[in-house]
Amino acid sequence: MKIAICDDELPYLEETERLLKQWADQRGVDITLYRFTNGDDLILAHQTYCMDLVILDIIMPLLNGMDTARELRHDHQSVPIIFLTSSREYAVDSYEVKALNYLIKPIEADRLFDVLDDFWETTHTAREFFAAQTDTGFCRITLEDVDYLELSRKLCSQIRQKGMRIVYDPAMTEKI
Repeated sequence: MKIAICDDELPYLEETERLLKQWADQRGVDITLYRFTNGDDLILAHQTYCMDLVILDIIMPLLNGMDTARELRHDHQSVPIIFLTSSREYAVDSYEVKALNYLIKPIEADRLFDVLDDFWETTHTAREFFAAQTDTGFCRITLEDVDYLELSRKLCSQIRQKGMRIVYDPAMTEKI
């Protein structure tokens, strides 16, 4: 599982990384962590690596966490986002970007682990998905999210997902 952590404060970035590794070790979950100190780098990396989960601080210079989440959603990315921030001020706004959860710093291991357990249980049941290439990079799409597929000469050339037209690469089909 690919997890992005984005926080401009190095101590919180390191603590979140440590806790994620601890959670994964305790549950036997294989994770790859990607660390970012700004939203722009996270967005670029997500377009290439198609993260499974994003843990995002809100209060950051330049592109803040809420704007980063909006940008991810603007690109029709359905990646789950957990906000981990020192401010309660943006909790209501987190609904706008369909955040999975909103946690307050300093991070409590038990609370984070509960959220991660819920995420793991809900998203890692046997579901079919495929990766598709879009104008902004690759994204993972579950079959139940597809409105329709357009086939031509036995190849899928277009997919309509919640109003978004994307190009499908059949070599990327996978089942989890």
